[in-house]
Amino acid sequence: APDWPVSAALRLVHSHLLLEGVVHPANGNFELHVQTDGAVLSTLEPLLQRALPPLGPYALAGLLTRRGPVLALDDFSLRIGQSSAGGSLRLDLGGELPHLSGSLQASLLALADVRPLYGGPHPFFGEPPGDGPPPPPAERPLPVSLLERLDAALSVQVDRVEGAGMPLERIALHLGLDNGVLSLQDVSLRLAQEDLHGRIRLAGGPTPELELEAHGADIHYGPVLAALRVTQRLEGVSERLDFTLRGQGRSLAA
Repeated sequence: APDWPVSAALRLVHSHLLLEGVVHPANGNFELHVQTDGAVLSTLEPLLQRALPPLGPYALAGLLTRRGPVLALDDFSLRIGQSSAGGSLRLDLGGELPHLSGSLQASLLALADVRPLYGGPHPFFGEPPGDGPPPPPAERPLPVSLLERLDAALSVQVDRVEGAGMPLERIALHLGLDNGVLSLQDVSLRLAQEDLHGRIRLAGGPTPELELEAHGADIHYGPVLAALRVTQRLEGVSERLDFTLRGQGRSLAA
């Protein structure tokens, strides 16, 4: 069958979508240049027939291709709220669970933009339904249900995080997600001009388990404790800093 050229402009509920490329009807593969923007990413679910997170407002552009069970989004740029990122991703739908791989580079991650992932308000739709005011962020359930939806292996770099209550910069890590267990390995970041390294592990299930390790050398306590808003400050320099935190519960406060 001959290839089908595609050039389309679609208006969905609170979203716009532009497509330009070619579809190969003999095998269902395609190469499409995509541009889309809207109030919330999940409004694209009926078109893509895939569950999407309720994040937005958003704008996305990139090259979307399909080769058999593998979808790829290459050289993409993504904006969600004030956050911006780019990279290349592969989603393999051929296994028992979808498997996401690739690399992601973010110049800014504003935590307020991803609050809907763990029950926070969406700037367009407001607070999620429920009785009474929402609990504080530390008391909101960890998004462990998301860990069971796919497996992943990603390389992530973030220049700056906003809204964490502390200055976080120059973050690099390898993200793995396997059978409901999230692992952040080879983590490096800068906190209050001090370099730290470590790892994080979050296992889902009825009683989620969280483990965090951090290491550093020649750490100046004063700026770090000030960044963490510790009122009773200590001054001095640590030649070596090593600590491990472990806990169980469905929220950070638990």
